[in-house]
Amino acid sequence: MITDTLLVSSPGQDGGLILIDQHSQVRIINRPITGICLNDHTLLYAFQDNGGNTLKHIHNGLTKEITLTNAALDLHDVFCKEENTYLAATETNSVLCLNKDLKQISQWGLPGENDSAHLNSTTWYQGKLLASIFGRFQKHREYKNGTQGIGEVIDIQTGNSFIRGLSQPHSLTVVEDLLYLCSSEDQELRIYRGQELLKKIQLPGYVRGLAIGTTKIYAGLSLSRNTQTAPQADSASIAVLNRASMAIEGFVNVASREIYDIRITKSSYSLLSNLNSDLLHETRKLEELVALYRHGYESYLCAYKVLLDEVDALSNRHRGIIAAASGTSA
Repeated sequence: MITDTLLVSSPGQDGGLILIDQHSQVRIINRPITGICLNDHTLLYAFQDNGGNTLKHIHNGLTKEITLTNAALDLHDVFCKEENTYLAATETNSVLCLNKDLKQISQWGLPGENDSAHLNSTTWYQGKLLASIFGRFQKHREYKNGTQGIGEVIDIQTGNSFIRGLSQPHSLTVVEDLLYLCSSEDQELRIYRGQELLKKIQLPGYVRGLAIGTTKIYAGLSLSRNTQTAPQADSASIAVLNRASMAIEGFVNVASREIYDIRITKSSYSLLSNLNSDLLHETRKLEELVALYRHGYESYLCAYKVLLDEVDALSNRHRGIIAAASGTSA
């Protein structure tokens, strides 16, 4: 059913980075991750934890972690075009542009309190820098009061609407002259040519995360807090669709509650090579924790032995006192 190798990001407490092909699933990173940018030599992804202000950059086996600011950004999408990287900063209702050195050079945003619009995805399409938002709210997380039909895709540089009538839109994806997106709350995958809606595909879950292959389309289905999913679902899954007919061919369960992003990698070997240094770093951290635990455990055993010796000494003294008292009374 799966004919490509997929790299899948997962946010939340059981989040991470998962490599999936037709034979297996390998969890590469155990840390909540949102957006992914992937090409032949570079992997760039955003961490959700600690305010969502940090990126991991892996290029030709060299890895570095970049904290963009000390303030919370709640980074969602990571989109790469030519030498620039575009980030959906949900906390600040904005799209950030970084240069090839991953230094911020531009920012476009919407008015309102932090995380009022829930801006979450960004891409270039028809000469416009687009972003998906839950709605043009002004108060912090005001979208929690309802989002049905008021989500939009907007031109973030002008603030103008591009597509309206969506419900919690995510995952803007451009292939040739088509714009694919998820109207997540509607549980729909939608396909547009320009602003013309060509097709809606209903799926059984909160749709977020898209990858378009040569013959397949992969759509993530999450156990979201925001909408009901199919009653039998107990984990996230990936819907596999035939790209030509748009028929659903089946589902692949994923060992997480939520999916954020899906990317197709041409070779799992090259990807794992790119991740090797990152895995070594994580392994060293784990080894350090094990060493600390072992040291703590050994210290505990030593202290426990000292305590037992003291208890034995006290017991001997106590028996001596009792014996002495018995002799005196006799």
